Amino acid sequence: MSVENTTITPNSLPELTWNPLTWWKWWITPRQVERNKKFYERNTRALIVIIFGVFLSYLLSSISTGVLVGYELITGGAIGIFGIAIVATVRGFYRISSWILALVFLMLAFTGLYSSGYWAPNGVGMMLTILPVIILVLESDRAKIFFACLVPIIFTLTAFHQESTGFTSIFGENYSFSNPTGATIFFMVLMLILIGAGYYFIAEFRAQQAELRDLINTLEQRVADRTDELHKAKDLAEQANQTKSQFLANMSHELRTPLNAILNFSAFVADGVMGPVNPDQEDMLRQSISSGNHLLALINDVLDITKIEAGLMDLFIQPVDMIETLHAVESVGKGLVKNKDITLDVDIADDLPITYGDKRRLRQVFLNVLSNAIKFTPEGCVSIHAKASATTICVEIRDTGIGIAPQDQAMVFESFKQAKHDSIPEAIGTGLGMPISKHFVESHKGKIWLESEVGKGTTFFVELPVLTEAEADQITMNIEEQI
Repeated sequence: MSVENTTITPNSLPELTWNPLTWWKWWITPRQVERNKKFYERNTRALIVIIFGVFLSYLLSSISTGVLVGYELITGGAIGIFGIAIVATVRGFYRISSWILALVFLMLAFTGLYSSGYWAPNGVGMMLTILPVIILVLESDRAKIFFACLVPIIFTLTAFHQESTGFTSIFGENYSFSNPTGATIFFMVLMLILIGAGYYFIAEFRAQQAELRDLINTLEQRVADRTDELHKAKDLAEQANQTKSQFLANMSHELRTPLNAILNFSAFVADGVMGPVNPDQEDMLRQSISSGNHLLALINDVLDITKIEAGLMDLFIQPVDMIETLHAVESVGKGLVKNKDITLDVDIADDLPITYGDKRRLRQVFLNVLSNAIKFTPEGCVSIHAKASATTICVEIRDTGIGIAPQDQAMVFESFKQAKHDSIPEAIGTGLGMPISKHFVESHKGKIWLESEVGKGTTFFVELPVLTEAEADQITMNIEEQI
């Protein structure tokens, strides 16, 4: 079992394993949440295991070799005390464990000091041993209490212990004081210097830590405020966009109704239904009808895109004969290339399967792509190729026109945006045909993309899955659920 794949749960034992790293990771993981408390708890847990192992190894070594030097009882007692500390830590009382750890170190220091003499150099050595441990396991206020109790004890021991004749300290030098007062003063001064220096660095570190914490809290608050502002702005923008889309949908509908009436009445007049008209009048009427149809197409595009953005676009599922649909698109294309130096080539496979989808919307997709190909091909060839596999129908509409620059290709499928075509200034439109086509293709779980090279032409690919009626109905249901 690898440690990386083992889930460590702080308040319960890990899964049974012989991997010591798993147990160590479980043990050393702090249960406290606050950063400062986690630091002390982690230190306490680490030191408990390390010192417990040292004592246990010493005791087992002494027992196995039979060499007893008189400290086995003390060592055994320390092991028992550390056992209590381990139980307290497991139960969540890590502060009790930290006090036990500090007192055990103090006991060991006094034992060593008692064996070698209560003199200033050894007192300094004891303080150098205890000070880091106390700083690592006790929080600031508890460490102050510990040292406040320790100083009078050391003062008493150094003041009343009788001087020995010549003593070699742990520093390897001989020290001799004429009376205990000199040793006491020397020790107290050094101890105060050590404690003062230690607390100075600790205070400076914690001040910087507090400043960093305040800075982090301030930054987090600013991020939270900014995030809240962005959420509000996003909600307002979405609401405004929804309102805009609904307004445009309503207006497009209101514009299309009277425009259809104008076109119909104009056609009646041009056809002489309302009475004879001369050739000039008929020509003007035909131009009006042409412009009106162009305006109607723009209104239809705006209506479609607003319905799409508002989530109101539905699909009418029915059987779709792709051969019939593409030949109908071919017929329209022939009318578009009339009076232009463009040839229209069509290669539609005879084995295209029947699929299910919105027939009118799919026809609209191919008409949009074909009309764009013709519009941006001053002369040359536009071709339609269609083939099928067992699961998909792929239609390619290729032209030999001006092409699209690489930096403009992504723009093709964005609403109200058009690629720049300096060579065809008369090319106009809303920039909605391809975004609408992309939506309809993806609504049928298909894909549309393009390949183009400037000066050589563009090829649009439309790939549609062959859907059953049940699959197409499920797509419609998913769209309605998203709405």
